[in-house]
Amino acid sequence: MLNSAVLDIAISLIFVYITLSLICMTITETVTRILSSRKSVFEKTIGNVLKNFTGADDAISLFMERLQLYYGAEDKDTEWRNKKNLKIKSFSNIPIKTIATVMLDVINHYNKGSKTETTTLARLVGNLSIPAKKGKSNLEEMKNNMVSKVEDWTAPLMDKIAETYKKNAERYAMIVAIIVVSFNNADTISMTAKIKQDNFNRAVLTKPAEELARKLIVPENINNNKEVIIQNLDLIQDSGLPFGPESWRDDLEKIGQGKGIIDIFFRVFNKISGLIATIALVSLGAPFWLNALKKIVELKKNLKKGS
Repeated sequence: MLNSAVLDIAISLIFVYITLSLICMTITETVTRILSSRKSVFEKTIGNVLKNFTGADDAISLFMERLQLYYGAEDKDTEWRNKKNLKIKSFSNIPIKTIATVMLDVINHYNKGSKTETTTLARLVGNLSIPAKKGKSNLEEMKNNMVSKVEDWTAPLMDKIAETYKKNAERYAMIVAIIVVSFNNADTISMTAKIKQDNFNRAVLTKPAEELARKLIVPENINNNKEVIIQNLDLIQDSGLPFGPESWRDDLEKIGQGKGIIDIFFRVFNKISGLIATIALVSLGAPFWLNALKKIVELKKNLKKGS
């Protein structure tokens, strides 16, 4: 049966994981915004499609310009852009109908007057059930009927953009987790052993951890709480855990003191295993660990009442 000491060890470790997860989350959001913003993913994906149908490398520039200004004051949907200058605020919330309409407009602009105009527009949506007519009337009828059709075609494209952005964010998150955990020498095996041996370590971390569980009711509230990160790092340092870049020196000395190659190998293996374990656990995210912390704190409270 679980006892208070075991729960305190779990609470202390989770406190560390929450802190590291918050650091990783903050860095990842910044890196993703710089290296793989929704705008850049959006432009790259739409640009490839437009180039395929227009043959123009600069089609995406015209698309972005008309996307911002196409409807002007007549567009009542302003959730996705600034009301004053129409600058797009959120590429994930742009109406699919807006994207489809502007895409057709750009394609028509580059193919206007060419013999391939009708063919190019038809390629965009595949086989449409539209009565065949000759001349410009056919093109106009196609354009009037295609917006709703293109909406269905554009929806998967937007899903692809969202999926690409998500994959990039996950990739950056893993890289950041590796760097942050390694830099801080956050070895789960070593930290567990230290907390298990020293009651002071548990006392320093469990109380603020329980306070954190009570204070932050909604997990999403901790996403950008830099004060929590700073306070938690100070507490972890005060607890005496083997944590922080300066602790690497002691660990390397211990590894070097191994008796023989086999002993040194196992010490290195334990160190690497502990770091990998922390990286994997931190990658679960701060909201996950806060939920886990709240449940364990509640379990500890119930056990005390039962006893």
